[in-house]
Formats: sequence, structure tokens, C-alpha cells
Amino acid sequence: MSENNVANIIIAVITAIGSIIGGFIGAYATIIAAKIKEDKKENKVLPEKSEKGTSWKGILTGTIIGAVLTFAALLVFGWLPLPKGEISTDSVLFSDDFEDGNSDGWSVITGTWEVVQDSTGNYVYRGKANSWGLVTTGSENWKNYALEFKAKGIESLQQAGANDFMAANVRINLGATGCQRYVAHLHFGSGGSVQSGKYGKTCSEDWDGQPYQIKLDEWYLIRYEAVGSTLKLYINEKLISVDTDDELSTGYIGLSLGQDDIVYFDDVRVIEITK
Repeated sequence: MSENNVANIIIAVITAIGSIIGGFIGAYATIIAAKIKEDKKENKVLPEKSEKGTSWKGILTGTIIGAVLTFAALLVFGWLPLPKGEISTDSVLFSDDFEDGNSDGWSVITGTWEVVQDSTGNYVYRGKANSWGLVTTGSENWKNYALEFKAKGIESLQQAGANDFMAANVRINLGATGCQRYVAHLHFGSGGSVQSGKYGKTCSEDWDGQPYQIKLDEWYLIRYEAVGSTLKLYINEKLISVDTDDELSTGYIGLSLGQDDIVYFDDVRVIEITK
């Protein structure tokens, strides 16, 4: 069960309890009010209509009030998550859906890259590499952010080889003498895997990976977060891995692919994350 489902169940239970308590309070308040009214008439016995009819009306009123107050309390104290909806444009550092037909703003480091139309007429950024491919964009000052994009493997000659992948790159600093970037690799094939780590000209450090089948001709939504020393990888909105490292604190973002692969990339966004 996901964390969101657990939170929703807890909220529903709390709201239900609040509604029940509110209903009993409303009923009790109605009965007391009826007693006071009858006392004024010097009649100490509640009429049957007053006790039955009015109390149920009080239960309904109290239930509604209890639910509203419980909801308000959850919201005020931060226990009720607000719908995410669309991220405000103020928090989006960069976006490119390539529908303008060009790749302005991107820097090709290695490989062959071009904006093309796929079989549906949608514009995508196609990467092709004989050894491996990498493009970058953004700012060297970007610090805490999430890189989001869609990717689809079109061709893979090795099928689950070590150099056979599509990948997300964050905090890139190609001028660094040691490690230069954090990378989350998605390896193709039935024996595929997900492998994160940090790499550079004189640096290659693989972190714990895990089996994960990445199919060709299928779109994957990839999100790679870098916040403080924590790096989180999501695939199709599911948390896959969490790693910690503090060597790289800022840098560009990048898209990459492996040897003899062809990959489509689309709908790239970089979202600033405030701690």
C-alpha cells in the first residue's frame, strides 16, 4: 500500500470520528435546548416529537459541523495534503517539449542528437550513439531540483548489456576533476536493471542497483530528484531508489543513452524543490 493511500485512510478515519462526535454533540445540544424550552413552560417532560424529531435534526447538523471542523483542523495543522495539480510556473526552472521543432538551449557533449517527429507526429528529441551520448542544459547554480522527462528506447543492439541504457543526469559539472555528475541508468531488456551512481573522467562509482525490466517502444516517466545530499529516482511515479551523497551540490541536468542505442526523449522539466 502506498504512503498516499495510508494517509488517505487515516484522514478518512479521523474525519469519520470527528463527524460521529459532532453528531452526538449536536444531538445532546438539541435535547438540552428542548429541556430548557420545556422548563420555561414548567413542563419537566420532553414531548415525544421534540426528543425524536428535533434530536435527529441535531444529529444531522452536528455531523455536518463536526466534519467541517475536522477537515479544517486537518488542513490548518498540515495533516491534509492539498491536491498537487499543476506545478506553478514560478517553480519550473526549465521545460522543453520540442514542439517548436528545435533543440535550442541544449549542448551536445557526445552522440548524435536531433529533434524529429515520431510515428504519431509528436516532436521528440532523438539521441543516437556509437559509444554513448549526452546532452546538457540548465545552470551550474541549480541546486535542489527534480529532473522530469519521458523516455522511450527505440533500438538497442546489446539488449541488457552494461552499456545499454537511457539515463537521467543531475548536478553535472564537466569541469570537475573528480566525479562530474549523478546518473540514474535504466538498462534495457528482460534482464534489465536500474543502476544509479556518480561518474566522471576519473570517477566511476556504482551504487546498489536492482532488477527492473525496461521494454523497448514503451514510454517511461522518469523523475530524478537531487535535494541536499539525497537523490531519489521515480519511474512512472513510483519511488525506485534513494541514495545519499554530498560530493556534488549544484550543476546542470542532462539526458544520456548507451552504446548503439536510439532513444526518444520528450516533455523535459526541471522543477525547483524548496526544503
